[in-house]
Parts: sequence; C-alpha cells; structure tokens
Amino acid sequence: SKALDAKEYVCGMMSSEGSSSARKRKREDSDDEEEHRRKRRKEHEETQQGAAGAAATSSRPDVSALLERVRKAKQGLKQQLAPSGDGSKSVEEMLAEKKARISERLRARGLGGATTPGGATTPVSSVAHMVAEAKKRAADAAKAKTAAGAQAGAGRGFAPPPPILDESGREVDAHGNVVSSKRGTLATSLINKRKEREKFLQEVAAGADPTHSSFFDPRMKAPKAKRERRQFKFVDPGTYVRKGERMREKAQLEEWKEKAEREGILRMDVEVAAEEDFEGTARTMLEALTAEKDELPSVEWWDALLLPSREDYVEDEHGNVVVKEGKITHLVIHPVLHRPPAEPDAPPPRPIHLTKKEQKKLRRMNRAAIVKERQDRIMAGLEQEAPDKVKLSNMMRVKGNEAISDPTTIEAMVKAQMKSRLDKHNETNQARKLTPEQRKAKKLRKLRDTSSLATNVALFKIKNMSNPLWRKKMDYMAKDGNLTGCLLLSYGHNQLVLVEGGEKAVKKFKNLMMRRIDWTEERKKDFGESDEVKNEDGEEENPVADNKCYLVWEGTVLKASFKRFRFHGPVSANEAREYLTKRKVGHYWDQVVAYEPEEL
Repeated sequence: SKALDAKEYVCGMMSSEGSSSARKRKREDSDDEEEHRRKRRKEHEETQQGAAGAAATSSRPDVSALLERVRKAKQGLKQQLAPSGDGSKSVEEMLAEKKARISERLRARGLGGATTPGGATTPVSSVAHMVAEAKKRAADAAKAKTAAGAQAGAGRGFAPPPPILDESGREVDAHGNVVSSKRGTLATSLINKRKEREKFLQEVAAGADPTHSSFFDPRMKAPKAKRERRQFKFVDPGTYVRKGERMREKAQLEEWKEKAEREGILRMDVEVAAEEDFEGTARTMLEALTAEKDELPSVEWWDALLLPSREDYVEDEHGNVVVKEGKITHLVIHPVLHRPPAEPDAPPPRPIHLTKKEQKKLRRMNRAAIVKERQDRIMAGLEQEAPDKVKLSNMMRVKGNEAISDPTTIEAMVKAQMKSRLDKHNETNQARKLTPEQRKAKKLRKLRDTSSLATNVALFKIKNMSNPLWRKKMDYMAKDGNLTGCLLLSYGHNQLVLVEGGEKAVKKFKNLMMRRIDWTEERKKDFGESDEVKNEDGEEENPVADNKCYLVWEGTVLKASFKRFRFHGPVSANEAREYLTKRKVGHYWDQVVAYEPEEL
C-alpha cells in the first residue's frame, strides 16, 4: 500500500544518510533550536487567539505535530546508527526494531493497521483521507486566526471583526452566548409617506363617519380639500362694455347729486331713489338741472361750504354771518408762495483741490489714455500710423545706417520734416485764433452778461461836470457795457450819475469814475474863446481844482428803470426829482442831496 511505501522510503533515506550524520550533527542541532523557537512563537500566537480554542481542543492530532515527531524519531535513529565501535547489533536489526516501534505508535494513534504475522501492516485510512483532514484543520485554523486578528485590531482603529456563528447559524460572542439582534425600522422617503397618507385619507373618506373611529382625535384639524384645476372661462362679448357704461352712469349720477345738493334744486333722497329706479332718478335730476331757474338761490355754492346751514345765511347777535372757522386755513387766505426771483441759486459744489503732484499724475493718466485710444484705432485700421518724429538730436538713433551712409540727404530730409511740423502748428494756431470782430463780440458778451437774476446799480455824485470829455468817456463805457441809466445835470454842486447793468460792466464803469478820470483836469479852450478867469489878486483860477466823484450807493435791484443811457439837464432840483420820480427812482435824488462826505 501507499502507507507502507512511504515508510520504506523513509527508512531507506535514513540508512543512506547514516554515514554522513556525524558531519551534519552540529548543523542539525542548530536546526532543532530554530524549530523549537518557531514552535514556541506559534504556540504563543495560538494562545492569543480567542476563537482558536475550539480547534486546539480537537481529539485528532495535527499533521504538523505528527511530522515533527517523525523528524525527531529520524534524528534519534541517526544517532543510534552512528558507529559506536562495539558492533553488538547489526544495521538490519536496528531498522527492524525502529519500524516495529513506528508501527506500534501509528497503531496506537489509529493511523495504522493490524500487524500480520509476516510483519505486514493493514492500513485503516488512506493517505488521501489524511491529507483532506489536514487541509480542513488548516482552513479552520486560518479562519480562527483571522477572527482573532480582527478582534485584536479593532482597538487600533481597524475594521470591525466579522460575526461568530454557531452550528445553527446564530451569532454568538466570544463566550458562546447567543447575541440578540433587533432590526430597526428604516426611514422611508417623502413620496412613500405621502402615498401612505393619501391612502389613509382615501380609506377614511370611503368609510363611515370618522368621528366614531377609535383613532379619531378631535384636536387634529381635518385635511383641506384638494384644489380643483382651473379651467378656461370665456367672457361673453359686451360684458366689460356694459360694466363700463354702468360705472360711467354711476359717476354721472354722483356728479349730478353733488351739484343738486350744492344748488338746492332737488328735495328728495337721491340715494334711495337711485337704488330703486336708477334711470328714472337720473332723468329727473337731469331735467331739474337743465331747467331754467327764475329765482336766485338763497345761498351761493361757494359760500355753502363755510356756512353751518347750506340753505340760508345765519347771523349772530351782532349781525355777523356765522361761518365754520375750522374750514378757513392758510391755503385759502394766503396766496401761493413763490421763490424770490432776485435770490441767487445755491452755489455749486466746490471742486476738489488737488496738489501739484496729483495734478501731474492726473495729466499723465489722461495723456496715456489718449495715446492708448490712438493705438487701438491704428490697430483696428481706422487711423493711419503717424510717421516717426525725427529731429537733428535723434537723427542718428532713428535712421541708423542710413544716416551713416548718406548723412547729407538724411539731414535735409529731417530739416524738411521739422519745417513742415512748424508750419502745421502755426496754421492750426491761426485757424483757432479769433478774428477782430469775434474778439470784440466776445469782449462785449462778457461785459453784457445777463445770466444773473438781479440788476446791479451804482449811484455817483459829482460836484462839477463842465468838461465834455468826461461825458464822452462815460457814454462810450455805457455803450460798450450795455449799461442803462442817466447823467442828470443840475444847477449847483449835485450832479447825479446812475448806471444799471451787469456786474462786470458796472465794475468797469466804477473803475472809470473813481480812478481813470482826472476830475481836476481843466477843459481845453476852443478857438476864439475868452481869456482865462482870474481872481481878485489877478491870478488864474481853476474852477475844477476841488472837483471830485463820490460813490453814494451800489447794490442790486430786481428790474432796470431805464432802457438806455441818456443825458438830461441842466435842470433845477425839483425838476430833477420829478424826472426820476416818473421812473419810480426818486429816492436816488434824495440820497445824492443828503450825501455829505467828510471832505466837504
């Protein structure tokens, strides 16, 4: 059999290796120590496995342990077969004794068969059965080791250990107690809850009265009725037209009602009549309103709102008409308020003051934006690229080799370009320059500025106006500045000058009167005029030696009093006062007469 062949093979190997056992004894001793250490380590791991106890308590021996014992027996046999020198037993006898000893051990452990008288052994179980049993035990040991490793690694953050099952398939703990597992209810989705609720409501609706049910709770509100789907509702033609006509008729009736109550024509309950017979009431009111009235109403409609009784005027004990004082407000007795026309508008917001550094930075940014826009237009093909701006200072750097090879030609070309640029600059300035007529119109426009709502006025007093050159200068200045007013000459030392106009023009006229004109300058004598005037001592007398101009008053008025600047006189004081009074400025003469400067 296969078992006997294996045993014979083992015996043959031991006999063949007997001669070399002495040389290998030292190496085998070290192998034994290593095997012993491996065995101790394995036993230590098996003791740490909680689930490997059942496999360790098995009644059948392990194949590895059996092979270990066979190896030990082999080593002992080698030691016995080693040459001792006495020659008491032969090798055949020793092998026979060893085979018999092995057979007895196998038979004692149930792995061998009965020994026949001839020395043959009958096998009880085959080697294949032994190998299958060994594989099964090895698989059980691997499962137990995996379970023990999982339990040991659970405390170190690894995956949870797999469940331990008994023979019936129930989950047990490490001590063999059955673990009771309660399966919780899973949370259903919203749509399932909605379906369950709809199903419950349908059952309740299909059944009898829910109040008789044991599940009825009076504190809970009944579910709302399901909203029906809207459908098209077509309107008959003319529906809204009829509604509009009805609304217009009601508005007309309300208007007639108010007018009837205000004029006291109708003596009937209009509202009740309108509800009973709308068309008849409207027709009656229309006839009453359109009928001609012969007698005057007792109360006018504009007074009816202020009287306690709208039918008649009621007087108190003093003979005064009684009115509702609460109806009188400032909106009735006061006119509409307007802004004064001479009041100037609110000043514009002050501009932001920039430092010199900020102004330069803003200028650079604006120039860079202009250059960037020009570059974009050139790239888009909307504008032609400008030629290089070549000067004598950068001619060599711009032209390069051309300037080196032919400097005369390049220099002439550069000078021609510089001359063309200068001519273009002068032409642009000349085109932008104003003509003499435009310059004069611009100057007059600034002097005749009428954007202000008020008119500026200046009143002057002069002692002597005998020099016609002064009047000529004032006339020219008034025409240039579009000023109005008058030069009023009178007998005595009260000569009045009044000007009206814009702020700048009045300011220039004031400068003429107070600074530019020399009021002590003698008048030039005409040809054939009499000799100079002499005083009692025989000396020449200057009649304007103490002459002077005084600014009596300046300010603003709403409207100018004169249409142009004119001369009037000489007249007396009364005639001068009357002349100014016709233009509603007679107080100007009073001011001039009453003005007495310190020099006088």
